[in-house]
Amino acid sequence: MEKYLFFSTGADGDATAEQAMYPASRFLGVEPLSATTTGIYFESAINDTDNDASAMAGDLITVTHADTHATAGSYHRSKLIAREISRAINARYAHTDGFITVMDKDNGVYLGEIDKIKADTSFGLAITLDT
Repeated sequence: MEKYLFFSTGADGDATAEQAMYPASRFLGVEPLSATTTGIYFESAINDTDNDASAMAGDLITVTHADTHATAGSYHRSKLIAREISRAINARYAHTDGFITVMDKDNGVYLGEIDKIKADTSFGLAITLDT
């Protein structure tokens, strides 16, 4: 059974790019974009490569969070996000209905340790869809 990853920005989900759900098979990866942002990448649902090297070829979820990478005994928030997404995708027993809420600001639901990030003063997420 395919698993699906769900994200909601906290803007009530009544407009484009406020909520998104992706098949786990379209998950590409996670990377730190800056000290306070992490990118979560998915293959575009429209399979558009844009034919433009300057344009994004896929969808991007940008998570804004605290700068913790330089704190002793800590690491960049991207590691925590990547670990939780990986655990959920690879779990055999959890999420048996295939629906995995990764971040839902509208309802205050966060996957595993991602719940710790919601307390960051700057916490937020934005969904950028490939067009």
